[in-house]
Amino acid sequence: MIHDLRTFCLGLAAVLSTALLLTLVDRRNWRYLDAAVLLLIFAGWLFYAGSFLNWLLRGSAGPWIAPLQSLTSIAMAGGIALMPSALLHSVLRMRPPTRRVPLARHAYLYLPVLCMIPACRWLWRNPAGEFVVTLRPLVIPFVVWMIIASLVSAAALLRFRRGYTDAIYRRSATWIAVSLMVVAALLALAFGGFHQQQLVEREWLAALLPLPPMIPGFVFAYLIIRYGFMRLMLEQTMVYGAIVMAGLLLHQLTIGRLTASLQHRFGIDFAIVEAGLVAVLLFAYGPIR
Repeated sequence: MIHDLRTFCLGLAAVLSTALLLTLVDRRNWRYLDAAVLLLIFAGWLFYAGSFLNWLLRGSAGPWIAPLQSLTSIAMAGGIALMPSALLHSVLRMRPPTRRVPLARHAYLYLPVLCMIPACRWLWRNPAGEFVVTLRPLVIPFVVWMIIASLVSAAALLRFRRGYTDAIYRRSATWIAVSLMVVAALLALAFGGFHQQQLVEREWLAALLPLPPMIPGFVFAYLIIRYGFMRLMLEQTMVYGAIVMAGLLLHQLTIGRLTASLQHRFGIDFAIVEAGLVAVLLFAYGPIR
């Protein structure tokens, strides 16, 4: 149960972050997309795609498994190391327009990324090790840095919203600020009790821990779809594709296993029955069609 939940959470996050990244790099968004925002989305994609692939590789055997596990772990570490810095940079770039500040002006925000130097060495030497255990010396500093970055970014957005003349920007700044405060609270609660829980409870926490950073991503995507935030456009095909992939992943982990069990027990191909029910639903209910 916990294994399936973690697989679904990581797979869902990987699918959605991939869809968001591919949509934002669309040529139509180049003139509106700030480099810092793109870097933030890329950091989220690195973390979630690396986490999902690393989770799928666990228990596999072969000469290439260890190097792949090391590379996916390094991608995870790179994503979470880059995320707080890119978040602060993105918020500073969202300051109400007074004068254009060069991107390099805020390069100091990325100094914490230097922690990747020892992290890469540790992860390469211990490819099959538990990610949090391998990076134990960096876990608490990162969590504190992520909480600080989230709270500072939320406070800055709430302050900046007064200078926006567009009501959509004011509303968006409020929503993103609230989502960042939720992320900070969830991270503090999760890591605060992580080492004090029983083994099963820690496994549940490990399954749910990757979810908090997804919250601002969901809010950001919704604001783009609903209000055209930052004049960006999310390709509808990507949105529908992400929904279908998430549905297929959920199906594989739940209904797919159930139908396989029923087929083994009764000798009936329930996959055909399921396909027929889906077809009837599609024809009967217009909104889904």
